[in-house]
Amino acid sequence: MSILAPFYPKPGSTVTGTAGASQDVAIDSASKQIMVANFGAAVMFVRTKLAGDTTAATAADCPILPNTFLIISKLGGTPAGGHTLAAIFGTAGTFYVTSGEGWS
Repeated sequence: MSILAPFYPKPGSTVTGTAGASQDVAIDSASKQIMVANFGAAVMFVRTKLAGDTTAATAADCPILPNTFLIISKLGGTPAGGHTLAAIFGTAGTFYVTSGEGWS
């Protein structure tokens, strides 16, 4: 059974990206969750994956509405190659990814 706890960001772990076409950003492998904030004017779509996976984000992935955030649990484990997040917007926009643990 999971226990809900406030999201605790890992200091210094935030990365930013801008996406029109699918873009990959490296995320902390040791953290169990990531918070993705969409500061774009359009819906963005994201997927987590292992580093080295070349699968692009598509409109079939997890949507995040404009000016909102979503906390996502990542794939399990801490693989040697790490994790990445693939993101895509219908139009260019800015997003922030913060590693950490817990829920909001």
